[in-house]
Amino acid sequence: MKANQKFEEGSSLLDTEEKQSQALGMKYLLDAGRTFDRLENSRVPDIIEKSLFLNLFSDFDSFIGELVSCIFFKKPELFNSLGRQISVADILSFNDFDELKEKVLSDEIECLRRKSYVDQFTDIGKTFRVELKKFDRWSQFVELTQRRNLLMHCNGIVSEQYMTICKQEGYKFDSEIVVGSKLKIGKEYFISSINLILEVAVKLGHTLWRKVFPDELEEADDHLADVIYDFLHEEDWNKAICFGEYSNNLQNVSSDLRRKS
Repeated sequence: MKANQKFEEGSSLLDTEEKQSQALGMKYLLDAGRTFDRLENSRVPDIIEKSLFLNLFSDFDSFIGELVSCIFFKKPELFNSLGRQISVADILSFNDFDELKEKVLSDEIECLRRKSYVDQFTDIGKTFRVELKKFDRWSQFVELTQRRNLLMHCNGIVSEQYMTICKQEGYKFDSEIVVGSKLKIGKEYFISSINLILEVAVKLGHTLWRKVFPDELEEADDHLADVIYDFLHEEDWNKAICFGEYSNNLQNVSSDLRRKS
Protein backbone atom coordinates (compact mmCIF):
# COMPACT_ATOMS: atom_id res chain seq x y z
CA MET A 1 0.00 0.00 0.00
CA LYS A 2 1.37 3.46 -0.94
CA ALA A 3 2.04 6.09 1.71
CA ASN A 4 -0.87 8.36 0.75
CA GLN A 5 -3.22 5.36 0.70
CA LYS A 6 -1.99 4.28 4.12
CA PHE A 7 -2.54 7.78 5.44
CA GLU A 8 -6.13 7.92 4.12
CA GLU A 9 -6.92 4.39 5.31
CA GLY A 10 -5.38 5.06 8.70
CA SER A 11 -7.40 8.26 9.14
CA SER A 12 -10.60 6.36 8.30
CA LEU A 13 -9.83 3.56 10.75
CA LEU A 14 -9.18 6.03 13.57
CA ASP A 15 -12.72 7.37 13.14
CA THR A 16 -14.23 3.94 13.88
CA GLU A 17 -15.43 2.74 17.29
CA GLU A 18 -13.46 -0.53 17.27
CA LYS A 19 -10.22 -0.54 19.27
CA GLN A 20 -8.56 -3.02 16.91
CA SER A 21 -9.37 -0.87 13.87
CA GLN A 22 -8.09 2.22 15.65
CA ALA A 23 -4.82 0.44 16.47
CA LEU A 24 -4.42 -0.61 12.85
CA GLY A 25 -5.23 2.92 11.75
CA MET A 26 -2.51 4.30 14.05
CA LYS A 27 -0.03 1.82 12.59
CA TYR A 28 -0.92 2.94 9.05
CA LEU A 29 -0.46 6.59 10.00
CA LEU A 30 2.93 5.93 11.61
CA ASP A 31 4.07 3.94 8.55
CA ALA A 32 2.92 6.70 6.24
CA GLY A 33 4.66 9.32 8.38
CA ARG A 34 7.96 7.45 8.25
CA THR A 35 7.65 7.14 4.46
CA PHE A 36 6.94 10.87 4.11
CA ASP A 37 9.99 11.67 6.27
CA ARG A 38 12.23 9.48 4.12
CA LEU A 39 10.97 11.13 0.95
CA GLU A 40 11.51 14.60 2.38
CA ASN A 41 15.06 13.80 3.48
CA SER A 42 15.98 12.00 0.26
CA ARG A 43 16.04 15.29 -1.75
CA VAL A 44 14.60 13.46 -4.76
CA PRO A 45 13.70 16.66 -6.70
CA ASP A 46 17.23 18.07 -6.22
CA ILE A 47 18.82 14.80 -7.32
CA ILE A 48 16.64 14.58 -10.44
CA GLU A 49 17.32 18.23 -11.28
CA LYS A 50 21.08 17.78 -10.91
CA SER A 51 21.03 14.59 -12.98
CA LEU A 52 19.12 16.25 -15.83
CA PHE A 53 21.47 19.25 -15.72
CA LEU A 54 24.61 17.09 -15.93
CA ASN A 55 23.06 15.03 -18.74
CA LEU A 56 22.96 18.21 -20.84
CA PHE A 57 26.74 18.17 -20.87
CA SER A 58 26.92 14.45 -21.55
CA ASP A 59 24.86 15.00 -24.70
CA PHE A 60 26.88 18.09 -25.61
CA ASP A 61 30.14 16.16 -25.23
CA SER A 62 28.79 13.45 -27.55
CA PHE A 63 27.78 16.12 -30.07
CA ILE A 64 31.27 17.66 -30.11
CA GLY A 65 32.91 14.25 -30.53
CA GLU A 66 30.60 13.27 -33.39
CA LEU A 67 30.99 16.67 -35.05
CA VAL A 68 34.79 16.58 -35.00
CA SER A 69 34.85 12.94 -36.13
CA CYS A 70 32.48 13.64 -39.02
CA ILE A 71 34.61 16.56 -40.24
CA PHE A 72 37.84 14.58 -40.09
CA PHE A 73 36.51 11.59 -42.01
CA LYS A 74 34.87 13.83 -44.57
CA LYS A 75 38.17 15.70 -45.06
CA PRO A 76 40.90 13.07 -44.45
CA GLU A 77 43.77 15.51 -45.02
CA LEU A 78 42.98 16.94 -41.59
CA PHE A 79 44.58 13.82 -40.07
CA ASN A 80 47.92 15.36 -41.01
CA SER A 81 47.32 18.00 -38.32
CA LEU A 82 47.23 15.41 -35.54
CA GLY A 83 50.50 15.08 -33.68
CA ARG A 84 49.71 11.83 -31.91
CA GLN A 85 52.47 9.18 -32.16
CA ILE A 86 51.78 5.47 -32.46
CA SER A 87 54.20 2.54 -32.37
CA VAL A 88 54.84 0.19 -35.28
CA ALA A 89 53.50 -2.71 -33.20
CA ASP A 90 50.21 -0.86 -32.67
CA ILE A 91 49.99 0.00 -36.36
CA LEU A 92 50.41 -3.65 -37.35
CA SER A 93 47.63 -4.68 -34.97
CA PHE A 94 44.98 -2.98 -37.14
CA ASN A 95 43.29 -4.67 -40.07
CA ASP A 96 43.41 -1.64 -42.36
CA PHE A 97 44.35 2.03 -42.46
CA ASP A 98 40.79 3.26 -41.87
CA GLU A 99 40.65 1.32 -38.61
CA LEU A 100 43.93 2.91 -37.57
CA LYS A 101 42.67 6.41 -38.38
CA GLU A 102 39.51 5.79 -36.40
CA LYS A 103 41.53 4.72 -33.36
CA VAL A 104 43.87 7.72 -33.58
CA LEU A 105 40.97 10.15 -33.90
CA SER A 106 39.06 8.45 -31.09
CA ASP A 107 42.06 8.89 -28.78
CA GLU A 108 42.40 12.52 -29.84
CA ILE A 109 38.73 13.23 -29.11
CA GLU A 110 38.95 11.48 -25.75
CA CYS A 111 41.97 13.64 -24.89
CA LEU A 112 39.98 16.72 -25.93
CA ARG A 113 37.05 15.76 -23.69
CA ARG A 114 39.28 15.61 -20.63
CA LYS A 115 40.07 19.31 -21.01
CA SER A 116 37.99 22.25 -19.81
CA TYR A 117 35.45 23.61 -22.26
CA VAL A 118 37.50 26.81 -22.61
CA ASP A 119 40.53 24.74 -23.65
CA GLN A 120 38.37 22.54 -25.89
CA PHE A 121 37.13 25.53 -27.86
CA THR A 122 40.68 26.90 -28.03
CA ASP A 123 42.03 23.62 -29.43
CA ILE A 124 39.15 23.15 -31.89
CA GLY A 125 39.61 26.72 -33.07
CA LYS A 126 43.33 26.14 -33.67
CA THR A 127 42.70 22.86 -35.49
CA PHE A 128 40.22 24.41 -37.92
CA ARG A 129 41.76 27.91 -37.90
CA VAL A 130 38.66 29.73 -36.77
CA GLU A 131 37.80 31.90 -33.76
CA LEU A 132 35.10 30.22 -31.69
CA LYS A 133 34.86 32.47 -28.63
CA LYS A 134 33.60 35.65 -30.24
CA PHE A 135 29.91 35.40 -29.68
CA ASP A 136 27.74 37.43 -27.31
CA ARG A 137 27.04 34.70 -24.76
CA TRP A 138 30.51 33.18 -24.51
CA SER A 139 31.00 34.34 -20.91
CA GLN A 140 27.60 32.87 -19.95
CA PHE A 141 28.58 29.57 -21.56
CA VAL A 142 31.82 29.53 -19.56
CA GLU A 143 29.92 30.17 -16.32
CA LEU A 144 27.51 27.38 -17.23
CA THR A 145 30.33 24.90 -17.80
CA GLN A 146 32.11 25.94 -14.62
CA ARG A 147 28.90 25.55 -12.62
CA ARG A 148 28.64 22.06 -14.06
CA ASN A 149 32.11 21.32 -12.65
CA LEU A 150 31.10 22.61 -9.21
CA LEU A 151 27.96 20.50 -9.11
CA MET A 152 29.83 17.45 -10.34
CA HIS A 153 32.83 17.65 -8.02
CA CYS A 154 32.07 20.10 -5.18
CA ASN A 155 28.33 19.74 -4.53
CA GLY A 156 27.84 23.25 -5.91
CA ILE A 157 30.18 25.02 -3.45
CA VAL A 158 31.77 28.05 -5.13
CA SER A 159 35.55 27.81 -5.45
CA GLU A 160 38.23 30.37 -6.17
CA GLN A 161 38.94 28.60 -9.48
CA TYR A 162 35.30 29.00 -10.56
CA MET A 163 35.40 32.73 -9.80
CA THR A 164 38.76 33.26 -11.50
CA ILE A 165 37.96 31.44 -14.75
CA CYS A 166 34.56 33.10 -15.12
CA LYS A 167 36.06 36.56 -14.54
CA GLN A 168 38.86 35.88 -17.03
CA GLU A 169 36.26 35.12 -19.69
CA GLY A 170 34.27 38.29 -18.97
CA TYR A 171 31.42 36.98 -16.83
CA LYS A 172 29.77 39.49 -14.45
CA PHE A 173 28.77 38.01 -11.09
CA ASP A 174 25.85 38.89 -8.86
CA SER A 175 26.97 40.29 -5.52
CA GLU A 176 25.56 37.24 -3.70
CA ILE A 177 28.00 34.79 -5.31
CA VAL A 178 31.19 34.51 -3.26
CA VAL A 179 33.68 31.76 -2.51
CA GLY A 180 32.07 29.23 -0.17
CA SER A 181 28.49 29.97 -1.16
CA LYS A 182 26.40 27.19 -2.69
CA LEU A 183 25.00 27.36 -6.20
CA LYS A 184 21.72 25.79 -7.17
CA ILE A 185 20.05 25.26 -10.52
CA GLY A 186 16.35 26.03 -10.34
CA LYS A 187 13.76 26.10 -13.09
CA GLU A 188 14.77 29.36 -14.79
CA TYR A 189 18.50 28.55 -14.82
CA PHE A 190 17.86 25.04 -16.10
CA ILE A 191 15.69 26.24 -19.00
CA SER A 192 18.25 28.95 -19.79
CA SER A 193 20.97 26.27 -19.78
CA ILE A 194 19.08 24.15 -22.31
CA ASN A 195 18.65 27.16 -24.61
CA LEU A 196 22.31 28.16 -24.29
CA ILE A 197 23.63 24.65 -24.99
CA LEU A 198 21.39 24.49 -28.06
CA GLU A 199 22.61 27.88 -29.25
CA VAL A 200 26.28 26.93 -28.83
CA ALA A 201 25.78 23.58 -30.58
CA VAL A 202 24.05 25.08 -33.63
CA LYS A 203 26.50 27.96 -33.96
CA LEU A 204 29.53 25.70 -33.45
CA GLY A 205 28.28 23.24 -36.05
CA HIS A 206 27.58 25.93 -38.62
CA THR A 207 30.81 27.81 -37.96
CA LEU A 208 32.91 24.70 -38.57
CA TRP A 209 30.75 23.52 -41.50
CA ARG A 210 31.11 26.84 -43.33
CA LYS A 211 34.82 27.15 -42.55
CA VAL A 212 35.94 23.62 -43.50
CA PHE A 213 33.54 23.00 -46.40
CA PRO A 214 33.03 26.34 -48.20
CA ASP A 215 31.67 24.49 -51.25
CA GLU A 216 28.65 23.45 -49.17
CA LEU A 217 27.45 26.93 -48.22
CA GLU A 218 24.16 26.49 -50.03
CA GLU A 219 23.39 23.31 -48.06
CA ALA A 220 24.42 25.07 -44.83
CA ASP A 221 22.18 28.05 -45.63
CA ASP A 222 19.24 25.74 -46.34
CA HIS A 223 19.78 23.89 -43.05
CA LEU A 224 19.95 27.09 -41.01
CA ALA A 225 16.83 28.40 -42.74
CA ASP A 226 15.04 25.18 -41.80
CA VAL A 227 16.13 25.58 -38.17
CA ILE A 228 14.75 29.12 -38.06
CA TYR A 229 11.52 28.09 -39.81
CA ASP A 230 10.96 25.24 -37.33
CA PHE A 231 11.22 27.63 -34.38
CA LEU A 232 8.89 30.10 -36.08
CA HIS A 233 6.41 27.28 -36.71
CA GLU A 234 6.61 26.30 -33.03
CA GLU A 235 6.18 29.98 -32.06
CA ASP A 236 9.46 29.84 -30.16
CA TRP A 237 10.22 33.46 -30.98
CA ASN A 238 13.37 33.82 -28.86
CA LYS A 239 15.19 30.98 -30.62
CA ALA A 240 13.95 32.14 -34.03
CA ILE A 241 15.31 35.63 -33.34
CA CYS A 242 18.59 34.24 -31.97
CA PHE A 243 19.36 32.17 -35.06
CA GLY A 244 17.87 34.75 -37.41
CA GLU A 245 20.32 37.36 -36.13
CA TYR A 246 23.13 34.82 -36.39
CA SER A 247 22.14 34.13 -40.01
CA ASN A 248 22.02 37.83 -40.87
CA ASN A 249 25.51 38.41 -39.44
CA LEU A 250 27.19 35.53 -41.28
CA GLN A 251 29.98 36.57 -43.65
CA ASN A 252 30.25 33.30 -45.56
CA VAL A 253 26.91 32.60 -47.23
CA SER A 254 26.13 31.04 -50.60
CA SER A 255 25.01 34.22 -52.41
CA ASP A 256 24.20 37.89 -52.02
CA LEU A 257 20.55 37.02 -52.57
CA ARG A 258 20.68 34.64 -49.63
CA ARG A 259 22.29 37.35 -47.47
CA LYS A 260 19.43 39.75 -48.27
CA SER A 261 16.62 37.20 -47.82
